[in-house]
Amino acid sequence: MPKIFNLSSYIVLSIVFALLFVRWLVVYYSPFPISVDEAQYWLWGQHFDFGYYSKPPLIAWIIGTSDFIFGHHSWAVRLPAAAFHTGTALVLGRMANLLYGARAGYLATLIWVFLPAVALGSFVFSTDTPLLFFWSLGLYYFVLWIKPTLNNEDKQGLWDNKLILISGIFLGMGMLAKYAAIYFLISVLIALIIVAQVSIKNALKPIFIFLTGLLIFASPNLIWNAYNGFVSIGHIGENANLHAPDYDFSKLIEFWLGQVGILGPLLFILVISAVRASIAYRGLLVAFAIPALIIVSFQAFAKEANANWAAVSYPSLVVLVSGFLVQAGRGWQKFGVAAQLVNIFISLGFVFILFFESLGGLLPKRGSLNLLHGWDGVVQDIREVHKIHGVKTVLVQNRLSSALLNWYLYEDILVEVFDVDGRPSNHYEIKYPFTAQSSSPVLAISFKKVPDLPDFFEWSDLASSKTDANKPKTFSKTYIGAYPERRVYYFIGYLPEDK
Repeated sequence: MPKIFNLSSYIVLSIVFALLFVRWLVVYYSPFPISVDEAQYWLWGQHFDFGYYSKPPLIAWIIGTSDFIFGHHSWAVRLPAAAFHTGTALVLGRMANLLYGARAGYLATLIWVFLPAVALGSFVFSTDTPLLFFWSLGLYYFVLWIKPTLNNEDKQGLWDNKLILISGIFLGMGMLAKYAAIYFLISVLIALIIVAQVSIKNALKPIFIFLTGLLIFASPNLIWNAYNGFVSIGHIGENANLHAPDYDFSKLIEFWLGQVGILGPLLFILVISAVRASIAYRGLLVAFAIPALIIVSFQAFAKEANANWAAVSYPSLVVLVSGFLVQAGRGWQKFGVAAQLVNIFISLGFVFILFFESLGGLLPKRGSLNLLHGWDGVVQDIREVHKIHGVKTVLVQNRLSSALLNWYLYEDILVEVFDVDGRPSNHYEIKYPFTAQSSSPVLAISFKKVPDLPDFFEWSDLASSKTDANKPKTFSKTYIGAYPERRVYYFIGYLPEDK
């Protein structure tokens, strides 16, 4: 066995917490702009609720708490991300130790913290991050509960109700992070009835106890959805967009290439090998990976799917790989060392890039991340127009603009969204709608030279509006992103009685 596998708890914990400290430093000093989703979650977190338009509330609560403690900084929004991933790594290490021994536990911890997706997810806070932590805790207690049955020590008794209740409680907390936690329920049924071969009659009681634990934490959000027309649950269907399926194999291939990116190229091969190997508890761990991968693969084939939509599949597979490596031959163990070194290189690459520049020259010239750049110029323009024209409201026409400008202009100028079709499609169109009662004058921001602006205001191009010698005549040099066609156009609007 390679000497690199001869680890100790001291070495592993030193690596894990040193990496956490480095990631926190990078989060603090990185110039990488806040993302659209992070800005949205931050805004939600200014007013705690049991649910929001498109997501359950946990990430808003976490960011709101961090913002309250540390203040209005992008690093304060992101600070919890690396801590949650570190917690997930330690839980998975504990689980692997339970199933395969201490060496597997150390490996599972190190494999998780250096996954490419975890490396990136430690800098950009998403709903997957707390979900994976509580999913892993729920899985750990489920494994503790069912392990005696799998070992034929307690085939039909399933006696420890406390453990299955705790598992359900943690999954309920996961449901407050992201609705993808629901895949866990499918996995529980597969693990009980197919893997452990528990009769349906004997499975009913533990399933009821598990659901009771889940509902303790999940029910406030379900009640909130009931009072709000199931708006956030309905958003899941909007994301799936299966009313006109494409059945495109290229989208399926793209999704699976994304899984290679999540795990790292060599570790992806190890995962496939571990799933095929005949090792203890394989069926149990695969049961908590397969449902999400199958369902999201179909979604990708039918329409499209983001790579992270199946992220909950990987905690159990990391544990399985760690068990596979400690039992495999020397050849696979050397391959495992190579896989880990590749992922360490990728992870350190993220640290370097995000610390020194906002992805620098590695950022594609045309891409969604580029849309995060240039907003400082727009904010400067808005403040100048506000000072000169007395603008009271900024009008935008999409979620991206509203999220970022609410972040940058918080407590200074009201940002509102005009719902063109009269059917709210995001949080801002519901909570911050632009109406005939909006405060005048208004500065409208558009990426179109001739935008569709509401006719209950009278509009003029800022460049052609009446100005004196001390007032700016144009803002034609302001662009969003790294390509010039994303020019920003400004229009001044007044209510007829205010003009």
